[in-house]
Amino acid sequence: MTSLLKSPWIYFLATFLWTWSLCGLLIFSDMGEASALPFIILILAMMGPGFTGIGFTCLTRSKDEIRAYWQRVIDVRRLSMCWLAIAIGLPFALQFMAGAIDGLAGGIGLRWGSAASAFITNPGSQVLTLCIISLVPFFEELGWRGYAQDVLQEKHSALVASLILGVVWSLWHLPASFIPGTYQAGLGIGTLGFWLHFAGIVVLSIVVSWIYINTNRSILIMVIIHAMVNLAGELIQLSELGETIFTFCWVSAALAIALGFGKEMRVHPEKAGDFRRRHVALLLLVGVCLSLTAPTAGQAQDLKTRIQTELENLCDQYGFPGATAACILPDGTVEVAATGPGRCGRDHPHVRRIADVGGKYRQDVCQRDGVSPGAQRRARSRRAHFDLAG
Repeated sequence: MTSLLKSPWIYFLATFLWTWSLCGLLIFSDMGEASALPFIILILAMMGPGFTGIGFTCLTRSKDEIRAYWQRVIDVRRLSMCWLAIAIGLPFALQFMAGAIDGLAGGIGLRWGSAASAFITNPGSQVLTLCIISLVPFFEELGWRGYAQDVLQEKHSALVASLILGVVWSLWHLPASFIPGTYQAGLGIGTLGFWLHFAGIVVLSIVVSWIYINTNRSILIMVIIHAMVNLAGELIQLSELGETIFTFCWVSAALAIALGFGKEMRVHPEKAGDFRRRHVALLLLVGVCLSLTAPTAGQAQDLKTRIQTELENLCDQYGFPGATAACILPDGTVEVAATGPGRCGRDHPHVRRIADVGGKYRQDVCQRDGVSPGAQRRARSRRAHFDLAG
């Protein structure tokens, strides 16, 4: 029986049963929005990895190993200043980088999140938010890294173990997408933000496991970096384009760790040659370049979402039965958004007319103002042209 319980998959099964069962109550039961019960059930569901991690540790480990488990939770001597700085600073650095690149690409750039704005006006109102940001990571990391990472590494390399754990960790969040009011539900099902969120958790697992392994398996520092990731997301708001760049940043960090430190992801200063250092520097550079190309990939989707929102607001404000909008991007492509019965496709005469008129308007204005062809190209790279039909 003990050998069966030592399987990481039995632990995962127990954790999923705990969390998904409680989330199922919230999804399929109407408990009333005014009641505090749904909030309590959701918090208990998020604590599932910790409760099962403690239980499996007590059932499968010796007394000395159980004592060592709790020592890893409270032992601050495992935290060097270098690793502590990485755990606290890396999430904010990548969040700021993503926002800055978004701004340079013509997006909305860096903005304070709702939690930051609320804290500035009324600090006391965010005490509960700060407690949740700290409490949920504490219980999650008691299980994910504190128990599951170690068990997986008994049969797999650290890199493979962190990838397996990342996929499981990502899927574990899935029910939250169906619970109104959660961050995941706000992303929608099958949207770009939805896929970025779940892919980001997988690569995040590699980065946090790297820190875990090189801090003598400190659970405490796992709680810190997990809380910092959540806090950075609450304080700094990114657009959909910014979130795309943010995921690219985490991917580049994970690739740099995998190629720079090998499958065991251990840092050995005395053995770290120039070859691996060059790998890390190269991958970070590639990551920045990928992030810079992300605006091209995400611009149309982000722009279309913003136009869609504006159309819906216009329809609500003026009572339009429906509306269609088309925008001409700098590369000449046309993106279409519509709402209500007025929806029409890319081949609709209105849309074709918008493309023709928009292009002709741009040329006429430039010729009238005596703008050179080079300036025209630069202007096209800085803005898109909008028109409304219907």
